[in-house]
Amino acid sequence: MTALAANALTSLQAVKQELRLTTNDDDVYLRRQINSVSGAIEDFLGRPLGYQAGIVELVAGFGGNRILVSRRPVLVLTAITFAGQVSVDVADVEIEDAEAGWLYWSGGFPWTVPMPTGTISGSPLPGHEDRSISVTYSGGYVLPAGVSPTLPAAIEDAAILAVSQKFQQRGRDRSATSERLMSYGITYGGGRNSTATTARMFPSSPFSDEVTSLLTPYRDVAQA
Repeated sequence: MTALAANALTSLQAVKQELRLTTNDDDVYLRRQINSVSGAIEDFLGRPLGYQAGIVELVAGFGGNRILVSRRPVLVLTAITFAGQVSVDVADVEIEDAEAGWLYWSGGFPWTVPMPTGTISGSPLPGHEDRSISVTYSGGYVLPAGVSPTLPAAIEDAAILAVSQKFQQRGRDRSATSERLMSYGITYGGGRNSTATTARMFPSSPFSDEVTSLLTPYRDVAQA
């Protein structure tokens, strides 16, 4: 029996309600698709979404007042160290933008760029910053299976829609852009074959235009 994964972005009940299914005949298939879609959404967004406490993440520093962490929204900041021993008083660090993952410290974070040896100039290598600043924090969304979920409705709607589309397209040739039955025909939009603006912006998206549009505002800046 297929169980929902810990990172499931919607529930079986929500998908069945969308599809107006009243029997349990397709539950195993739907749970499998929820798991598949949830993982694909996290890959497309470029980050995990579920809440986690006590995350220890190594990030790069650029010699400025800000650093960026990946699990968002950032909820609680516990510790920051760099150079293996310098500790920052987190009371002085501001969660500047919880949803974007930006942390601000007026003291300034080091530039973690490597300094090449054995060269005449010894110039640093911008764009090759080491991830040597250790940040301990808690962040992420409470997913639909948890108590008082905080996952944005648009992300769950995208998951429900993506699973529903997979269910409705079972048995159809997914490379086809249209089908005809006697005098009736239908043309399928979305996906890689679409000429819509969303498809042109994100040609590698595994989702339809509608699902991609729902997810785009939450995509990691590094994935854009």
